Amino acid sequence: MRSTLLRGLTALGHKVKTGAGRLSAKDLAVISGEGNGAERGTRLRLLDTSKATGQAGLCVSLTLENLPAGDSLSTPGASMIRLFEDGFELGPGHSPIADIKQIGGGRFSHWGDTLHFSSSDGSYPATNGREYRILWDDFRVRKDELPVSSIPLGVILNLQHGIMSYQYRGIDCFKCPFDFALYQLLLWRERPRTIIEIGTWKGGSALWLADLLTTFEIDGHIHSFDIADPPAWSNKRITFHKADAHMIGEAAPASWVDELPRPLLVIEDAGHMASITSAVLNHFAPLLRSGEYMIVEDTVIHDMHADHLYDGGPRRALVEFLRGNKDYMIDRSYCDFYGENVTWNVNGYLRRI
Repeated sequence: MRSTLLRGLTALGHKVKTGAGRLSAKDLAVISGEGNGAERGTRLRLLDTSKATGQAGLCVSLTLENLPAGDSLSTPGASMIRLFEDGFELGPGHSPIADIKQIGGGRFSHWGDTLHFSSSDGSYPATNGREYRILWDDFRVRKDELPVSSIPLGVILNLQHGIMSYQYRGIDCFKCPFDFALYQLLLWRERPRTIIEIGTWKGGSALWLADLLTTFEIDGHIHSFDIADPPAWSNKRITFHKADAHMIGEAAPASWVDELPRPLLVIEDAGHMASITSAVLNHFAPLLRSGEYMIVEDTVIHDMHADHLYDGGPRRALVEFLRGNKDYMIDRSYCDFYGENVTWNVNGYLRRI
């Protein structure tokens, strides 16, 4: 159930082809603030290329005012800028200045408060008669009542590269480094005797959790469910189950859950579709006891601007669940431990009241 589509998110913002992604007149109207643009929190600006300076090779430079900071030595992927030439998206962004000067082809870099960029064909942007626009997102503006992550988009994407390459004891274990720490804190405090994990993938996170139980001397067990065949290896603290998360109630019925050793921790980390997350939350919500936790993984997909690939993703399901369920609260002591929603489980640490 652990969706391989999530691997594709690592490429966001890094594989844009010149001439791809043309913005229609309707698109320009929406993201300029008309229609739903204000709700989406998007911003669009027409650049005054007559003010471009410092031409070197194929690169020109333009100071950008009143924008979030761009890339820097400490945050090389922080810029959220997208660049368009007559409605066609240029790129890649975050390009080395040397490549912009020598190769051009629409490459650009937003460094500090300056945009260094090239045209698509090597012509001079100040005199080629084309319109250049930049697009970015204001993460403080959102459609619903839940806060978003305070991690800049560029940093999220850079972290995602490492996360999707990480292994624990040689097995894929796709956890954010912040959540590695937060899970340990939660397990030490709550000492769950049963962990139900929805979404096994290769079993790396289940193995890591099993080792934590051993390290913390917790007499606990992990039940990991996935639609794919279980891993070939075994561990005395882990039981693998084959099941469809959409029908998790059949694989983990209430009568079975009631007999499990408590406290109980439920982790929803399956296919990231809104329908999957909803199915898991709605099934387990009435079965948990006061003080027990459900964790919704990868709600950060929303902050990657990729939730449309998952029909709204875990965040949509989370918002709908919380609106209709007053028995759970977001435990901000975990979500905001390192800063506002500095976690891949944005708003996703849920505690039954």
